Amino acid sequence: MLYLIGLGISPIKTITLQGLKILKNSDFVFIEKYTCNLNADYEELQKQINKKIIFLQRKDIEKEDNILIKKSFDKNVCFLVGGDPLSATTHKELLIEARKNNIECKIIHNSSIITAVAECGLELYKFGRIISIPFPDKNYAPTSPYNYLEENLKNQFHTLVLLDINMTPKIALNQLIYLESKIKHKIIDINKKIIVCKNLGAKNQNIAYIKIKNIINQNYEEISYCLVIPSKLNFKEKEYLDLYL
Repeated sequence: MLYLIGLGISPIKTITLQGLKILKNSDFVFIEKYTCNLNADYEELQKQINKKIIFLQRKDIEKEDNILIKKSFDKNVCFLVGGDPLSATTHKELLIEARKNNIECKIIHNSSIITAVAECGLELYKFGRIISIPFPDKNYAPTSPYNYLEENLKNQFHTLVLLDINMTPKIALNQLIYLESKIKHKIIDINKKIIVCKNLGAKNQNIAYIKIKNIINQNYEEISYCLVIPSKLNFKEKEYLDLYL
């Protein structure tokens, strides 16, 4: 049996009671840190479940002799994931591989950045395609983030921007500004105000509504961020941003 257990947006504190019970009764517990930056007290969780937590890299999940699949044939295996287990494509691939091997799977859902971002005051049903910004290679910067953002803005959809692990808002926005200089469709305006979310769900979370030009002039520490680029605001969204942020 293979369990995919979501840790929520503030691991380890937001793990569900159901997830905790399954962990205590499992044979092996694995965790990944390649889809989000998990800053958590794993030693405390290990004490609670009386089991060692084994860290896995992306390559461990994607290779043919996947340790999760091998162990799940005759043992109860738990795989811990930040946020919700199905927010990342890699984990859906894991489920497909398990199904091919006739391994029973169960998903324990949890909170995700995709819903928690509603705390910034924008209506969730008005969000379009989520975009991700990876660190660019030396000779290549993908244009897809710019293209998807343009499509969202054209359709008056807000855009949730997920940043690569340890990427700061300054780095991400400089990439978009660079793409604007190349593509020149005039969708990135440094005077436009966007939303910067820091450590959503944690005690030190912070949400700011700030101009792009002010963001790129700041130095940010390498922790967990996401951005929201608003499209057309309705009156309630505007009121929230003006009063709350």
